[in-house]
Amino acid sequence: MKSNIEEKQIITLSGVHGVGKSTIINILHSLLSFNEGEKRPKNYFQTPYEAMLFFIAAFSDRDKKVNQSGNGIYILDRYSYIDIKIYIKALKEIDYISENECKSLLIALDNGYSIKIRPTLSFLLHDKPENILNRIKKFREPSKHHLFERDIKFIRTLENLFLSEFQYMKQNFLNQFYITSINNQEPSKIGYSILAIIEGKLNK
Repeated sequence: MKSNIEEKQIITLSGVHGVGKSTIINILHSLLSFNEGEKRPKNYFQTPYEAMLFFIAAFSDRDKKVNQSGNGIYILDRYSYIDIKIYIKALKEIDYISENECKSLLIALDNGYSIKIRPTLSFLLHDKPENILNRIKKFREPSKHHLFERDIKFIRTLENLFLSEFQYMKQNFLNQFYITSINNQEPSKIGYSILAIIEGKLNK
């Protein structure tokens, strides 16, 4: 598959922080010549409310740049509009943000995403919350800013919301959404399985 195709194809990887999105994206880039997408923004705000406002602005800017870019295959870290909405809902469920803050963030999300990316394919990386937490502890330094990222209750809530959302979308848009279970598989094996789906769909 070549990245100089005559139209734009956007592929997104979603999931809980620490599930392995960046690793899989790097593997996919090593296997095929995807166009380089805009880098994932880093948050420097301390409260969950501030962090979500930052991500809404930063990912909205990223997606607008992708929409304005040329043809080819782009693989992006997060289907941002969907992922951010899930994080907002999860933060509200475990009372890290108030009801008013939740409503304010959802309004800001909709206002910030007047132009949304339209993924050709969207993958959810799914794993047991305990496995995700172990991976976070092993590979990610404790954050001064994401004070809730190692909270197992938060991870469970996120995982449940991601699964529910993607199962719904998968049922309604059969050829666009996929759920890929990590389940202690080697990242390279997951990368090849995702690549097979991408090649099968985009080469039709």
